Amino acid sequence: MIKRFFDRDFEFGGTLRDLNESKGNYYGVYIIVLPSDFGKVDFNQTANLKIWRDRKVAVSIDELQNRWLKDADVLYIGKSESKTVYKRVLEHLKFWGVKNVPAFGGRIIGQIQNYENLHIWYMKCEYSEKVKKELLCEFKNKYGQLPFANWQE
Repeated sequence: MIKRFFDRDFEFGGTLRDLNESKGNYYGVYIIVLPSDFGKVDFNQTANLKIWRDRKVAVSIDELQNRWLKDADVLYIGKSESKTVYKRVLEHLKFWGVKNVPAFGGRIIGQIQNYENLHIWYMKCEYSEKVKKELLCEFKNKYGQLPFANWQE
């Protein structure tokens, strides 16, 4: 299934719980999306992984609520240049599930209750760093801030 985000075609990779292994076997960018049937969004006070490289992983419920944009379905924009986008998303899942792997970006996705039901979408591209920055800029121009789980441009 293909869907347009930011006037670009993205390939559906599945839910975070049930990633499709045959999708995302290339370098590029990926987005984590809140599906329309997700239901009420609630947050966990703590993250599964407490500390990563001497940095606290979890943020307060108040900060999570302040970052939340109720009208935006894109929650995180990421990139992968050294491994496939599928493998990069697997690293995030391991990080959110208490494995000490380098996947600190997007860490607050793991504080969303039932985050496993969020959707992942992939886009193949040659210059993923450049494309990610473009997508973040487009998002910020539309909503006035970065996506929920992106902390820097």
